[in-house]
Amino acid sequence: MGCGGQRAFHALLHGHFMAAAQNNLLIFMVLPLVGIKFLEELTGKKLFPKLFYSRKFLLPLVVFVILFTVLRNIPIEPFHYLAPVE
Repeated sequence: MGCGGQRAFHALLHGHFMAAAQNNLLIFMVLPLVGIKFLEELTGKKLFPKLFYSRKFLLPLVVFVILFTVLRNIPIEPFHYLAPVE
């Protein structure tokens, strides 16, 4: 079981975008954010300081991740479509 995040990342590394989406849709939102943060660390400057380091961005992101996590564990339609494919 699990959230499917690692399976989704593995599928992306192998170019299987549909399998990644079936395992965890959240990977498509988190991966670009991680990539931008990685670029910030490499370059030593903040690329989007007003966006990434503001409450207007972080609070909705945290609420969305928590809501996504809760809803995907409700075993009724339409929420079971968010759960990873076993």
